Amino acid sequence: MGVVTGGIRIMFPKKGTALPVRLTEEERNQLVRIAQETGLTASTLIRLLISSLIAHYRENGNMIALPLQWKNIITSNQKMMKG
Repeated sequence: MGVVTGGIRIMFPKKGTALPVRLTEEERNQLVRIAQETGLTASTLIRLLISSLIAHYRENGNMIALPLQWKNIITSNQKMMKG
């Protein structure tokens, strides 16, 4: 499966079991709005953010450096998934 965003095709491995996540109504509304604006599904957006966070964690010696710079994290994750 692949998702095209900003001219870049993002590939995810086959999906496993669902993981329920509780969101406030406002969080859900914002997630849906961002997903619509980016042309992604909410589920794809969440998977992209999680895979990016995992890559960031591993690249930083199993530490999360705050504040997260999502643009850099996502770009780095996309490069890693391509090659």
